[in-house]
Amino acid sequence: RNPVYPISAERELSRITLAYMNMVIGTSQPVISEIMKSYEDRSYRQDDIGDFISSVRGMRFRVAERLSQKTGAMVKVEKGYTTAGNMAKNHSINDWSDQVQDALGMQVNKEYYEDSMKYMVDNWIRTNVSKIQSIPAEYLAQVEEIIRWGYETRQPKVNVYRRLEKLVGLSKSKAMMIGRDQMGTLNYQMTRFEHESAGVSKYKWVTKLDERVRDCHRALHGTVHSWNDPPPEWYMTKSKGIVYTGRYCHPGEAIGCRCCAKPVFDIEGAKELLAQKFKPL
Repeated sequence: RNPVYPISAERELSRITLAYMNMVIGTSQPVISEIMKSYEDRSYRQDDIGDFISSVRGMRFRVAERLSQKTGAMVKVEKGYTTAGNMAKNHSINDWSDQVQDALGMQVNKEYYEDSMKYMVDNWIRTNVSKIQSIPAEYLAQVEEIIRWGYETRQPKVNVYRRLEKLVGLSKSKAMMIGRDQMGTLNYQMTRFEHESAGVSKYKWVTKLDERVRDCHRALHGTVHSWNDPPPEWYMTKSKGIVYTGRYCHPGEAIGCRCCAKPVFDIEGAKELLAQKFKPL
């Protein structure tokens, strides 16, 4: 049987990240609207330009102050990431157990993996909560850039609003991508740990085989690779054909990758190595 990607955990992660992004956008909107009123009444005298640019720069601090009052927001993010991380861990252990049972006729000692992978999930949670905390500053920096562009190039208000609306859409899409990408990263880390615990040095690349799979990974489906030698990443162009990115990735390492690694067991070696971790059926 092929390994199964933790899609439920990915959806939970994307939901939590998008909810936080929506909260940041909603909290920022009144401050942005206030600045845009000044934009409508703008003049281009030197002192007025200075006052307006100062107001735009101060936007970040005003929004940051409002966000600091929403003390429960990051608590929800941390709880959500903890839930998603534990969902992925339980999924990974159960999936690994099924693969070992099918291939080796042995039962995984789940407590061993539960304890061993806890540190991995905890570290993943800390890293990603830190990344999420940077979302407001990144978003507001882009808002500031758009408003200053409009002011300094004397754009009509409608052009500025169009760019701001586009930014909102892109920011929400990015939040969803963060969820997909980071779940793929965690799944890769746990899979590699499981494989190495059984002395598995090679795997078979398995993709989702849907419309979201990139050409490079579709071509890798069913091919065998070593954990010490990841395959190169590439993309297809009409003019140049295949273009290599210079990156080498295992399943789940590339941005947004949902591919999985199916173990290629050395059956006798795995049984001997994991006698302490597995129990005969």
